Amino acid sequence: MQTKYLVAVVLIVAALLGIIAYVAFAVRGRPAMDAESARPAAETPANGEPATLGEAAIEADIVGTWRSRDDAKFTRVFTEDGAVIDRYEGDADATVTGSWTTVTDTDGLPFEADRDMTVLQVAFPEERLFFGVTELTPTSLEMLYLGGNGILRFERI
Repeated sequence: MQTKYLVAVVLIVAALLGIIAYVAFAVRGRPAMDAESARPAAETPANGEPATLGEAAIEADIVGTWRSRDDAKFTRVFTEDGAVIDRYEGDADATVTGSWTTVTDTDGLPFEADRDMTVLQVAFPEERLFFGVTELTPTSLEMLYLGGNGILRFERI
């Protein structure tokens, strides 16, 4: 019973974050787009080389702890060994552990995914979520919730 409650709380929080992120994204406008690929333009790191949103770069750079920019009590941890941990400060029962991986074949997914977008699968005991990574820098992560609406925005802590 507690597991169902915990999952329900996490889903509600995720849905609310998605709605808030969607509204915030719609108000501030779309990110700058790269004209050639019609995808968000990558930031240029200090070394002058363009950042990439490719699978290998994401797998290396996403590892760490990320705090939601829309709800500072929500954090998501991506570990090097493929675990993902969602936490909500003040509610120990809201901690959920699952796994994450990049999706290389999007043909079997229950939605259309941009072929140029790197897709992450976040699998929890009772559900699988899919996100398109739209931004990943040393300090910022944005993921488009596929199969739903909204963008989750995080800062590295």
